[in-house]
Amino acid sequence: MKGKYKAAIALLLLLFLVPLTLLMTLAQWVPTLAGIWLPVGTRIAFEKSPRLTRHALIIPDLRYLVEECEIARVENVTLSHPSRWDLDIGALELNSVCLSKLPQSAPSTVAPKTLAQWQAILPNTWLTIHRFTLSPWQQWDVVFATQLNAGHIFQVDH
Repeated sequence: MKGKYKAAIALLLLLFLVPLTLLMTLAQWVPTLAGIWLPVGTRIAFEKSPRLTRHALIIPDLRYLVEECEIARVENVTLSHPSRWDLDIGALELNSVCLSKLPQSAPSTVAPKTLAQWQAILPNTWLTIHRFTLSPWQQWDVVFATQLNAGHIFQVDH
């Protein structure tokens, strides 16, 4: 009987500690896992570790790189699901100079080709971008807010 209690306590500790460890080390293992689906020669990197709150996933800083050139950077991202997915981006910076460094790949036969096809596979989402910068050009301080609905036209409010 005593052995069963020890085994039950060990199992409970394992069930508690493994998810907690995975959560605390998101910045270390998520880029490696995402690399499976990213094009060869590209990667994502975190400056600060993402954190999970009771109602949202908060990503302070995420960079998308090809070689050592930063294609995109998003800052202060909050992903939540109050009644539908809500993606709130504090800042989005795109570097057009780095786009030429992306590796060439064969066109996919299964990837959607039109906006309507992309919209059909996206979940119902609210998307807000507070600051958008397209380098080497100017920065737009316009709040870009859109609502993505499957089967509906892409709507933009600014």
